[in-house]
Amino acid sequence: MSSIHPLEPGDILATGTNHRGLHSFQDGDVIELETEGLGRLTFHIKDDPKRTWSRDTRLGHMDKGIDGRFAPQIDGKYSS
Repeated sequence: MSSIHPLEPGDILATGTNHRGLHSFQDGDVIELETEGLGRLTFHIKDDPKRTWSRDTRLGHMDKGIDGRFAPQIDGKYSS
């Protein structure tokens, strides 16, 4: 980010999942965000219902013949 816009104290950078079809975070995943000179922020994902989804991209679903915009839930509470 700082290569295209200077960052100032108090600036907020909002991050999230890539909306190009990548899967959502799941129980047990560890997410790390690191900024040179600031340090590393680590998140440990916990999902009590232990739900899981395919880790394919939307393109991967199309290649497998899976229809629909979202990955089907594979396991855990609320799976069909």
